[in-house]
Amino acid sequence: MFLRSAGKHPDKPAAVFEGISFTYKVLQNKVENLASHLQQACGLQRGDRVLLDMQNGHDFVIACFAILLSDAVVVPVSPMNLTEELRHYLEDSDARVAVTEDDLFSRFSGLPLDHVVLLNKITPGKPRPSVAKPDDLCMMPYTSGSTGKPKGCMHTHATVLHNVAGAA
Repeated sequence: MFLRSAGKHPDKPAAVFEGISFTYKVLQNKVENLASHLQQACGLQRGDRVLLDMQNGHDFVIACFAILLSDAVVVPVSPMNLTEELRHYLEDSDARVAVTEDDLFSRFSGLPLDHVVLLNKITPGKPRPSVAKPDDLCMMPYTSGSTGKPKGCMHTHATVLHNVAGAA
């Protein structure tokens, strides 16, 4: 849906945060560059889980769409989590890659990851075409853990799209 909107409305605003606006064309370019990096430099394959640990803002949107364009699964976590909490999310979700930002990077030291990606340190390129299907896993947010260890909630592309369409 994002790529379709970007194709139809390249010069329209796609994301506005703290007074800064990105057009669909700009956002698509940034998303494709990161998706390509995730596929090429990190070896991301269809169905791989990627921990997304960022503050709200443009970079979070870019990373979320890039992970999905890579046919991987977004595992969003709170930037308030400590290293040991991140360890649980990584081990439980089987994520081998994380996308984060400079000020959160140090918390990943010593964690069992193949790659920790910073958006300002990627190699630009074009990603492979997405082959995601409606029943493929799309996102895996975690519960708060108020009754024990946090548990991953599995959402397919179809359920996410249904909820987006229902909210419109």
